[in-house]
Amino acid sequence: MAGNLGDNVRKYRRVVGLSQEEPAHRAGLGLSTVAKLEQGGTVRIETLHMIARALDVETSDLMVSAGREPIVESDFHSLQVMELRKVLTPPKGFSAPVPADDEVPNLAALRHVIVDFERSYFADDYEEISHRLPDLMRDVNTAVRHYESGPERTHALEARITAMRMAGNYLTQTREYDLAYHALSQSIDDAQEISSDLDIASGVMWLCWMMLRQGRLKETLTLAAETADHIEPNKISTASIDHLSVWGWRSPPTRDAHGTQANSWPPPPCRPTTRLHRSPRSAAT
Repeated sequence: MAGNLGDNVRKYRRVVGLSQEEPAHRAGLGLSTVAKLEQGGTVRIETLHMIARALDVETSDLMVSAGREPIVESDFHSLQVMELRKVLTPPKGFSAPVPADDEVPNLAALRHVIVDFERSYFADDYEEISHRLPDLMRDVNTAVRHYESGPERTHALEARITAMRMAGNYLTQTREYDLAYHALSQSIDDAQEISSDLDIASGVMWLCWMMLRQGRLKETLTLAAETADHIEPNKISTASIDHLSVWGWRSPPTRDAHGTQANSWPPPPCRPTTRLHRSPRSAAT
């Protein structure tokens, strides 16, 4: 542990560009204390805490067996992912803090924000997405917390379904698969609360895509087939375009004459259906 402490202290000190003297001075310690620690020596926990504060990190960061890579200001993606992680994986305990809602959520304005956000996503404007996504996630969570029943709650859940689905898509693209799973699972849970089969299936569509990126082909095929069976239209001639779009993507192809599964399935997901704007284009990609 002592060697790890020294390595972690040295690493964090160098990240912020400090000499050994500077954290020692900030912590009110002698230079020999920091030098001894970096060379593999030991210090009391309160001394370690003082050094951690001088380096602007948590004491636990200095104590882990393999210190996590420090996040520097230039690492914008890591900083934004950390904000998303805070939203998607909040602390839970006997009395987990709930953020205060200062204003009544404006659902109409929130819907416009999500539509605008979708344009950025499907234009592959990931820089804009990474800037705005954490705040959007907080806003939809606030709306769901605020409206406990009635049509307003349904609208709030619809907004969160779309926002979480887009977050899951973005996080899959950036290979943050654990967070993508949290977002897509929340989207599916919300869709189940309002009994929206198409929104459930759309969430499953993107979950399958994430699982494929992880190499989980067998599980993906099973989930896709089960979902396609569940949402198969009674009559194709009367089914909506959105229904056909989601069902068609979820349906695995039949095997060829040699019994071989087509290699081209599943295709990259098409634009997900959403209650915020429905048009024939959603089924054309």
